[in-house]
Amino acid sequence: MTSAPMTAREIIDLWPSRIGLADDVGATLNNVDIWYYRKRIPARRDVDFIRAARARDLPLTYEILAHSRADGASRPVRQPDGVT
Repeated sequence: MTSAPMTAREIIDLWPSRIGLADDVGATLNNVDIWYYRKRIPARRDVDFIRAARARDLPLTYEILAHSRADGASRPVRQPDGVT
């Protein structure tokens, strides 16, 4: 079964609040706000997110987290100096 693609923001929005997510994954609210603003959840947080989502019965899988990073849309692409 393939999970529906979600963005990092949609994943964060699964939680009732950002402070609730921060508490659940052992992060600061500032960190969660940064992830939301950058549209990227660090891969090192995947296990924390999955555990927290399971505890709240939220529809989140490792596949969804991986796909949120796979397309590159959530991460700005920087061109090397001198390349236009």
